[in-house]
Amino acid sequence: MIIEEKELIPNYSKSISWVVLDNELFVFDEKFNEIIMLKGAIKKFWMLIDGKNSLGQIINSLSSQLNCNKNDISDKILKKVDDFILKEILILE
Repeated sequence: MIIEEKELIPNYSKSISWVVLDNELFVFDEKFNEIIMLKGAIKKFWMLIDGKNSLGQIINSLSSQLNCNKNDISDKILKKVDDFILKEILILE
């Protein structure tokens, strides 16, 4: 993912719904009839998506919350974002 994309704002696809059950987050992809389970940092990232904050802002916030290296968490999150975009459960605006 190129640097400029960190300024894009992530938002959920209209074809999904999600819920937190016990300590895990489940994304229901209604378009492809799949369930995706998220946990750990990826779950926290997903819950920070609000349609207002950019990827960069969310990564900064997550890095502070988890008290971890920003570059490490950024790499992990951006790889997952690419995956979510390919699965059509997340869009960047």
